[in-house]
Amino acid sequence: MTNSSLSFLKTITIFILTLAAVGVMSAKEYEVVKHSIRWTGSMPAKTHTGLLTPSTSDIEISDEGVVERLNVLLDMNSVNVTDLEEGKMRRKLTAHFLSEDFFYTKEYPTSRFTLSEHSDSGFSGELEIRGVAHPISIPLEVTGNVSEGWTLKGSFEFDRQDFNVNYQNSGFLGAAKDKLIRDEVTLDIVLVVAPVS
Repeated sequence: MTNSSLSFLKTITIFILTLAAVGVMSAKEYEVVKHSIRWTGSMPAKTHTGLLTPSTSDIEISDEGVVERLNVLLDMNSVNVTDLEEGKMRRKLTAHFLSEDFFYTKEYPTSRFTLSEHSDSGFSGELEIRGVAHPISIPLEVTGNVSEGWTLKGSFEFDRQDFNVNYQNSGFLGAAKDKLIRDEVTLDIVLVVAPVS
């Protein structure tokens, strides 16, 4: 066998082994089976908390637990308030969050996170709220395994002013009220995902 033939066979062998390795490491599709997305906002006199619900998700995770793809849409009409008892004040505050002063869900019914990279420090990607997108880093931890599924858990803050979540349409009085509210909103996230059947 000539040297050129040996070289050709070697190249083919490396190519086949590479394809095999890629096949072993290929990511699997997962879906959210359990979730908790809790927001916290505060002002000097009080703190409010509530929950959000993901409407759709597109997730791929490798057998090693590396998140290769993560696109999550949040249903902003699901915003609720959990620190108040059911009643007039709770309904009023929830309606306020849905209004043009804050998330303006009539015009922007969803928010979105799109992953660009999963590294040792967490997730880097783009967060879009109220039609405004900004890069963001989220220190999410991934635990679990390929057979039982994975849990994505972490906490981060975003500046609501970056996304026009404020009293921008309420004139001077609204601007005065807005200054009383802390700009940073905290999100505590737990997503439990299982293989798509």
